[in-house]
Amino acid sequence: MQKNITWFGILLKNACAQWENWMICVLMIICMVFVNGIQKPDAENMKIAISLEHKDDLSEKMLERVLQEDSHFEFYQVKDAKNVEREIRGGQAFCGFVIKKSFTDTLKEGRQKDCLGYLCLQETAKGRAAKETVYAIFLEFLSEQLIMQETEQYGKQVQKEAMEDNRKYLESDELFQISLIRGEKEGTIQGEPVEQEDTYPLEGIYAMFILLEMLLVNSENQRRAQKSILQLLDTKNRLHFRLIQYIVSVCAVTVTGMVTLLLLTSGSRATIQVIALPFMIFMSVLWAFLADKVLAKRRTYSVWMVTLLLFNMLTAPVFVHMSQYIPGLQVLEYVTPAGIYIHGMQFLQQLL
Repeated sequence: MQKNITWFGILLKNACAQWENWMICVLMIICMVFVNGIQKPDAENMKIAISLEHKDDLSEKMLERVLQEDSHFEFYQVKDAKNVEREIRGGQAFCGFVIKKSFTDTLKEGRQKDCLGYLCLQETAKGRAAKETVYAIFLEFLSEQLIMQETEQYGKQVQKEAMEDNRKYLESDELFQISLIRGEKEGTIQGEPVEQEDTYPLEGIYAMFILLEMLLVNSENQRRAQKSILQLLDTKNRLHFRLIQYIVSVCAVTVTGMVTLLLLTSGSRATIQVIALPFMIFMSVLWAFLADKVLAKRRTYSVWMVTLLLFNMLTAPVFVHMSQYIPGLQVLEYVTPAGIYIHGMQFLQQLL
């Protein structure tokens, strides 16, 4: 036991003196801060931006009618189409509408096609509901305009034709000129929206860097194989020494990463993040041992190291919950460091 403590002290002192370890800590903090600043689409966001391309009597009345609509959606006006797109990209609105410059002329000519613009990141069920809401407002507005026509017979005739075309326009996109904005998209399967489960990008990055540090220990041991103290130890002590190496290698990353994590999440998940940490470190040690036995002696170890990190990131719900699309991957989530950390947090959250 005394020997293990001595090894731990020596290795920790050496690790703290190596600038590479602190550079990895800095890189991890930069990645976490960057990812934390990315806007994620809010599933609860019901705001819809709307703007006018040209101000005239009919267009302004239509805009006023939309803004006064009492529905689940919250419509608000912005200056122009560029601002609608900016609101969607920034996550303030989940979609937007533009009352086109040709709106008045289109209505006077008895046509409805492309008199409104619809902007979104991707077609979703919520977006289709928003279009149906605006379409209902449009039909009501159109009916009022028809009633105001001088000739009652002419008005009834046009109204009848409009009602006959109602289903055709409602089931198609002829009324709306649709513009898809490049950006983050919700997951879909065969065109249908998929409800995204929680992802944990910050915790995933944290787990990735801890595993990276342990994998780098294997690379360093292989590079210094002939001069390493491991050559002088028996099997039992070699195992103890390797385990201490792994633990010491992640001390700086573990502490700095946890502090960064708590600061970025405002301590909202502090308890479960700390309690789940030993399980993630234990799984990382198992992966590092396995990588050392199977891959460390290969010339392409660095390539395999990157592959293992990507595999961990893709199978765990870090940025995308891949098991929603490939159900068979769900089993792998429980055998990867990032996956065991995230699922451990979820379990503790339900327990506490």
